Amino acid sequence: MLSKYFLLAGCMAMMSLGAIGCGTTVLYAPTNAPVRPMRARQPETVRVFSSGIPNVPYIEVGLLEARQSSSFSVDHMPEIIEEMRARAAEIGCDGVWITSRADKTSVYADPHHVHVGTREGFMAACIQFVGPSAVQ
Repeated sequence: MLSKYFLLAGCMAMMSLGAIGCGTTVLYAPTNAPVRPMRARQPETVRVFSSGIPNVPYIEVGLLEARQSSSFSVDHMPEIIEEMRARAAEIGCDGVWITSRADKTSVYADPHHVHVGTREGFMAACIQFVGPSAVQ
């Protein structure tokens, strides 16, 4: 627990210098045209699917990638998925289907050490429900 506070303190110090971000970065890329206009919604209304394909008719309208912003991030799976859901709500996704991990490993060296760090992340499809299950 103490190490989380040290990471948070280090992150705040680095942010004050404008060098890095500390939370989660969520990227979005549209893939298919939606069947109806995409409208922002409350994050808690975005359905999250992770154990299999959604059991309702849908189309994929985009891809989301959510990952810790830096090696100083204190966000982990629950916070990363929460940020992904919030971004999906801003876009207007009815749901997100988490399809894979999107971890990124970085290696860097200084004169005395080699450092390896992995930033945790996830890929998901932004989906829009179609037919009778559509959320208006």
